[in-house]
Amino acid sequence: MLYPSYSQPTSVEASASDITVCNGDEIQLFVLASGGTEPYEYSWSSNPVGFTSTDQNPFVSPTENTTYTVTVTDAMNGSLSDDVEVSVQDLSPSLLQQEFQLTLWNLFGTIFKSIS
Repeated sequence: MLYPSYSQPTSVEASASDITVCNGDEIQLFVLASGGTEPYEYSWSSNPVGFTSTDQNPFVSPTENTTYTVTVTDAMNGSLSDDVEVSVQDLSPSLLQQEFQLTLWNLFGTIFKSIS
């Protein structure tokens, strides 16, 4: 008697179009799966919670550092997961102003040193 062979995806790789973004920037998440039995189903979630998607390659706009986890399930109900971390930089107006002031200070310091 032959018994069916059940397998799961053998490889799942999550990635993002950019892993360091400014607050609210839109990026795209990607998943590449292989092995198991197609077609695949995709289930994305986030930590901190608040994002879910069943798209293969969804778009997100994180406002804080976030880990996105994707679980790929194949036609035989085998599954495998991977995650990708996205860091959010705070480039608020006050921070940008501080960086601008520091740049001006360094520029003027260089000019004054060259005159003296």
